[in-house]
Amino acid sequence: MISTTFCTGDPMTVIVDTGVLYADHDRDATRHEPASEALGAVYDGNLGTPYVSDYIYDEAVTLTLKRGSFPPAKRLGDRLRGVDPYPQVYRDTRQSASGSYGNLDLP
Repeated sequence: MISTTFCTGDPMTVIVDTGVLYADHDRDATRHEPASEALGAVYDGNLGTPYVSDYIYDEAVTLTLKRGSFPPAKRLGDRLRGVDPYPQVYRDTRQSASGSYGNLDLP
């Protein structure tokens, strides 16, 4: 099992990138199976709290739209945002005016 704590004992976080999101969403992608397994570990909490930035969200939805059509792109966008019937899994890291990223405190 992968540890979800660092030296401080605080839970870790994981940024989920476009390639994994797209490969999981596209069942025909060559890396669909490994991406689905990796996201399964994320959803189980084995890797910490998952985050998706607005840039990653935009890239994943745009890639899906360009390689497919509007319905799959909308479905992925809804899933990433936790729109009903999808659960709210990801936290976003949109930059605020204060320079912090969502609930992430970065220098």
